Amino acid sequence: AAFSVEKKGEERLLIVQEVQRTWLRRLDTEAVFDAIREAVSDRHELVVHDIVLLRPARLPKTSSGKVQRRACQAQFLAGELDAVAEWRQPEVKEIRFIRLKRTWSDEEP
Repeated sequence: AAFSVEKKGEERLLIVQEVQRTWLRRLDTEAVFDAIREAVSDRHELVVHDIVLLRPARLPKTSSGKVQRRACQAQFLAGELDAVAEWRQPEVKEIRFIRLKRTWSDEEP
């Protein structure tokens, strides 16, 4: 499921994916996170801010099998998703530029 959440006044893309039971024990989460970020970036030119990998059959769906994005979003915001692993985009902190003063001596070493 892909949906957005608002954080600090910005809309951010979130991906939630179930992991097949056969992959749970040998899951390389970093490889999965990298593949998801790369695929979304390449195909849609979007930045993924959060990825949640769920245990099998934990993604909210309708009786016809369609993903319930709003229910999934609500569970994410409430911290109720049954996650195997999570990745979050690192927060960018304010960057301060410091002006350095270089002193030169009359004689170079």
